Amino acid sequence: MDDSVKGKATGRPRGQEGYAEKVGDKVKKWKIHWHVYELDENGKEARKHRSRVIARCPGGSAALNLIDSQLPEMTKYEAERELRRVIDQQTGILRGSSTAKASSSVTFGWFAMHRWLPTRQMAWRESTKSTNLHILNGYILPAWERTSLRDLDAVAVAKWLGRMAEQFSETIVQKCRVYMKAITAEAVEQEYLAKDPMRRLIMPRTKKALRPTLDPEQIQSVARQLANTRDQVAFLALILTGMRPSELFALRWGDWDRASLLVERGVVRGIVGDTKTKSSRGRVAVPKALGDLLEVWRSETTRPGNDDWIFPSEKNTPLRLDGWTKRILKPAASAAGVQVTVQMLRRSFATIANESGVSMKAVQSQLRHSSMSTTSDVYTQTPDKAQSEAVERVAKKIVNGTGGKTD
Repeated sequence: MDDSVKGKATGRPRGQEGYAEKVGDKVKKWKIHWHVYELDENGKEARKHRSRVIARCPGGSAALNLIDSQLPEMTKYEAERELRRVIDQQTGILRGSSTAKASSSVTFGWFAMHRWLPTRQMAWRESTKSTNLHILNGYILPAWERTSLRDLDAVAVAKWLGRMAEQFSETIVQKCRVYMKAITAEAVEQEYLAKDPMRRLIMPRTKKALRPTLDPEQIQSVARQLANTRDQVAFLALILTGMRPSELFALRWGDWDRASLLVERGVVRGIVGDTKTKSSRGRVAVPKALGDLLEVWRSETTRPGNDDWIFPSEKNTPLRLDGWTKRILKPAASAAGVQVTVQMLRRSFATIANESGVSMKAVQSQLRHSSMSTTSDVYTQTPDKAQSEAVERVAKKIVNGTGGKTD
C-alpha cells in the first residue's frame, strides 16, 4: 500500500496504519483494515485488529445478490479516504495523541472501584465519605456495575435517572448524576474512553423533597421520654442551638462559657477531627434554659473537668451518633408517638426560629452556613445579640410554649 494510506506517513497516532484490499471472487469489494489500542483491566494496552467491507469495486458482474447490491461503488482512492474517516471516527481523538480505549472486558463497576474511587476518596472528609459510598454502592453500581465501560449509553443513563427521580429525592438523584459524570470524565482522562458519553447528561425533574420538622409539643413529648439527664440535655441542645450532632458530641466542658458554646471540632463514627466546613467553626449562642440544664448535668456527671467531654459514652469517649440514635433517640420518639431523624432537629430549630420572627440572617449565623440562597449578603456576620435573641425565642416557644414575635 502506498504512503498516502499508511498512518505513519500521514502523521496518524501510533499503531493506526491501515490498508484497503480487494476481496471476493465474482464480485470484487473493498475491505479496509486498521488497528486500535485498548486498555484491559490491568491498565495494559493491547493491539486489536479491526476490518470491514465498505464498498464494491467499479465494474464487475451485473448480477448482484441483495447484500452486495446495497454496497456503494468506490474507487481505490475513495476506499482509502473512507479508511481514514473510519480511523478518525473509531479513535475519536486528535492526531498525535494516544488511541488507547477500554476493552469490552472493562466494566463500569471495575473502573469506578479500582480506577476512579482511589483518586477521590482520599480527599473526602470522614463526615461525607459514608454518604458518598452509599450513593455509589446503593444506587449507581447496582444499575451499571456489569455494563461494559465503552458501551455505556447516555440515553440509557438519562432514562435511569428519570426513573430514579420518580422514587428518590433531588439530593440523591443529583449525586448520582454528578458521580456518573465524574467517573466517565476520569475514564477519558485515563484514556479508557476516547469520548465522554455523560458530558451532556442533564438533571431530570424530581419530586418535591419532604423536609419534616418537629413542633414544640412533639419536642416536649420526646424530651419527657428521655429519662437520662445526659440524653435529655443532648436532645434539647441539638434543637435549642441548631448544632450538628457531630459538633455537639465533640464538645468539652471548657468550650462552654454559659452564654455560648465554641465549635472547633467534630466527631464522626468515634473519630474526632475537623468540623464539616471551615465556616462551621465559631461560637453558637446558648439560651438561658439550656444553660440551666447544662449546669444540672455538669453537677451530676462524674467527669465535669474542662477537658472532659460534655456528652461522654460509658467508655468516656464522645457519643457515637449512630448508636445514640438507635438506642436512645428512636425508642424515646417511638414511645412519644413521634417519627424523628437527627436531620429533623436542625431543621426544627430553623423553622421555629422563623415562625418566631427571627431574621434569616440571625438563623444563618447561628447555623454557621457560609451561604444561604434567601440571604442577599451571604458573608455578613450577624451580631451576637441577634443570635442570642434567636435562641431565646426558640427556647421560649419550646420550653414555655409562648413563642412568637415580640412587640
